[in-house]
Amino acid sequence: MKLKSALLLGALWMIPFKSLAAMDLPQYKHQALYGDKSRCESIRPPVRIGPYIDYALHIGAITERAANWGRANGYYPVTDMFSNDIIAICRVF
Repeated sequence: MKLKSALLLGALWMIPFKSLAAMDLPQYKHQALYGDKSRCESIRPPVRIGPYIDYALHIGAITERAANWGRANGYYPVTDMFSNDIIAICRVF
């Protein structure tokens, strides 16, 4: 029985998992200021960034503090429509 438990634990340990933690303010700022901007160049900036920030906040991708900073400074998250991962933090000029 111990061998089965050890094998199961070993198999689960090897399975990659995605962290479900929300992007906090320091991560959001760093990604916004120093992250890869190539994705931002290929999309048209939105007229209103509120829905983008609200959606990322709703799915738990960013924290409330990060959302407030993004609204105040004009940075919005771009999320992948299939995995809901944040792929870029872009700025509206």
